[in-house]
Amino acid sequence: MGVFAITGGSGGIGSKTVDLLKERGDEVINIDLQGGDLSVNLASEEGRE
Repeated sequence: MGVFAITGGSGGIGSKTVDLLKERGDEVINIDLQGGDLSVNLASEEGRE
């Protein structure tokens, strides 16, 4: 099994990707603006720090 960091994993294609990875037993870290395991804005310098 692997460990994956998914950006935008709270909605749309990202959430389906998170679901599929978790179903096969992988560990997933969801990075998103809202509702993620890490809630950050990667478009800003502050969010990337």
